[in-house]
Amino acid sequence: MCIVFLHELKMIVTDAVGFHGTHFQSKTPDIVRHTVFRDFNNEPESPEKETMRNELKENYLPSYLTKFSSLLEKSGEQYFTGNSPTYADLAFANCVNIIEEFVDPNCLEAYPNLKALQEDVCNIPEIKEFIEEFKSSGKLNPQGG
Repeated sequence: MCIVFLHELKMIVTDAVGFHGTHFQSKTPDIVRHTVFRDFNNEPESPEKETMRNELKENYLPSYLTKFSSLLEKSGEQYFTGNSPTYADLAFANCVNIIEEFVDPNCLEAYPNLKALQEDVCNIPEIKEFIEEFKSSGKLNPQGG
């Protein structure tokens, strides 16, 4: 499942179902999409891009995913901060969806707790409905638009 634009969705869901406090309102773009993956996504297929992909897969993803897995494990709950999803869980699911789409579709293979978290977030009825509607609208643009 590709979710490459989810800042708007995260804000809609967090507003609609109260996943964040009343004082938190972010109008910034999705930082992961617009920083970490922008250069990777814009790079034409080439040996350099494959080097970038391998560096992400071998050096960065294991380090960060291990930390996130540990954080989730320490919470002892379904989500990072308890039994209810927060903006952090939405942001994580967004990041993983981007990684799966552009870098490594098997990035969570060694992290079953993170895979479960991603699936739980993407199966929240409002999110699932939004994803299905957005995908069927033809507006999904994996090239960053």
